Amino acid sequence: MNFLAHQALSNNHPEIQIGNFIADFLRGEKQRAYTPMIHRGIEIHREIDAFTDQHPSILGAKKALQPVFGKYSPVLIDLYLDHFLGKHWNRYHDSDLHQFTQSVFTNFHDHYHVLPQRAKSVLPYMVWENWLFHYQFDDGMQKAMKGLGRRAKFENHFETKGVLFLQQNREFLEQSFLEFYPDILQQCSQF
Repeated sequence: MNFLAHQALSNNHPEIQIGNFIADFLRGEKQRAYTPMIHRGIEIHREIDAFTDQHPSILGAKKALQPVFGKYSPVLIDLYLDHFLGKHWNRYHDSDLHQFTQSVFTNFHDHYHVLPQRAKSVLPYMVWENWLFHYQFDDGMQKAMKGLGRRAKFENHFETKGVLFLQQNREFLEQSFLEFYPDILQQCSQF
């Protein structure tokens, strides 16, 4: 799951949203003294990732991506899941997607002082281009793939190959999402 899904699965709790956002940015960084709810958000992020990585639909999708994207298959799956969550937002969530993303960004700014430096570096781009909202569109995915390609340490062509794979396998990937997302919603209701 990528940024949008992690926020959507945070039960609209501001501190859980912060923990769920910063969890990936804490790798290799000494964990600070966060509030108990921010710590809980970090734990929820990791529980979501573990559940996602073991779900049969996601395992099947990763297997399909493996020959093309190798070790980056899980990262691309995360982006594809956010793409389909954006497209099917109203099926699973009561709020308007654009309003939801704006409230998430407001929350991030309200808690800016607790964000790790790497999260602070990403946040202006995330807000300016409204990644969370634009994941639902192919051009938003293309921008996300371009950013991923810049951060990768080898020549990769994610910007073209990642979107092309999405377009050529949309039905399969969308079905994987539709089988998976109700299960993760159920799982998160138990957190």
